[in-house]
Amino acid sequence: MGFRKQLTVVIYTSTLVLLLATPQPASCASPSHEERFLNRIIKIVKTNYVREVNESELIQNAVEGLVKSVDPYAAYLTPKMLPEYKLRTAQPFGPLGLALSMDEGILTVVAVADDSPAYEAGIESKDKIVKLDDQMTKGFTVMEAWKKLDGPADSQISLTLVKNKTHKIKTVKVKRHLYSLVPLRVKDLGNGYLYVRISDFQETTEAALKRALKTADENNQLQGIILDLRDNPGGLLDRCLKIVSLFTDKGPACYAERRASKKEDLTAPKNSSHFGTDMAVLINEGTAGGAEVIAGALQDHDRALIFGDQSFGNASIQKFIPLSNGAAISLTTAYLHTPKGKNIFKNGITPDLPHKNSDGEVLQISEPNAKDEEKFKRGYPDKDPLVGMALKWLKSGKRVADSRNVKE
Repeated sequence: MGFRKQLTVVIYTSTLVLLLATPQPASCASPSHEERFLNRIIKIVKTNYVREVNESELIQNAVEGLVKSVDPYAAYLTPKMLPEYKLRTAQPFGPLGLALSMDEGILTVVAVADDSPAYEAGIESKDKIVKLDDQMTKGFTVMEAWKKLDGPADSQISLTLVKNKTHKIKTVKVKRHLYSLVPLRVKDLGNGYLYVRISDFQETTEAALKRALKTADENNQLQGIILDLRDNPGGLLDRCLKIVSLFTDKGPACYAERRASKKEDLTAPKNSSHFGTDMAVLINEGTAGGAEVIAGALQDHDRALIFGDQSFGNASIQKFIPLSNGAAISLTTAYLHTPKGKNIFKNGITPDLPHKNSDGEVLQISEPNAKDEEKFKRGYPDKDPLVGMALKWLKSGKRVADSRNVKE
């Protein structure tokens, strides 16, 4: 396999996935007019088309079209597709280190894993993938794209992109290779200030972070934390809520908007260790899903000042619904909102302080990749402008509410 292998169950990138085993009730009702009409269409096609038609494939295509017409993030999964689907939804980053989603039917990059083949090729969040080798991606599902992107180590694939920032078409050749994604990095910035980078919400991330914070607090008496969620494509909701619980005991952490505008508060679990230290959170266009939930909760509860760029806007809940034929449907059942009611889906999280210099001019901070290695080094205040800004603010002692540019 030409991508990172991982043993632990991790997070889905484009949306927050709840794998639910919901039994399907048997229906005793007579077929409706619409059902009879659909059956009639299938019979007409089957008996009149110039070539023989496989009825199972015809019905499968009809079901796929039905769910996608309602929900562009939905999927009809055949029994053969299920093992691959569960594997992919457990890992936010697929082949080449790309977390992908569909945006209005177009294959879109959510985030890029550090030091991955895609990272080295300069691929960025919100780039549109319009062609893989010589094959157009129109009509592709994310699973089909993953299958095409995968391949043996040292082989190459050509990606034709519409770049997000310039809207220009660019073709890049990417060499596949194994890479290692470190889910949690912690760096002592001195004088009680800590830099924490979460790139992947694994099962052990919350416990590892808690240990790191305790150690730092005992050794240096924590003065401030910089939580870096840039290029984090999201995660299983329960794991993200556990991260929220380390920094605030206020609730809710977010709420889910279900059909008919029904709202459900989602509260972070009580945590025996609570760190009330001043915080800055870093986000960018590659911050999505569960990472946006964390940023939104800490922002709305006045626990952290948010630095960076508007986040991706991809926080929703998908329900996995098994069917009687061994297949399943994955369907969006809720959109996630911040505690103060801001809809994250399609809108994202707005930073309190966009990256600006002392004159108020927006800094053009390029996304880190191998070509910028000499200019940019993630997590180092002198080579990562956003970290430098956040550290300066933490040391100023200003309150979160007094430092905001964002109007409620």
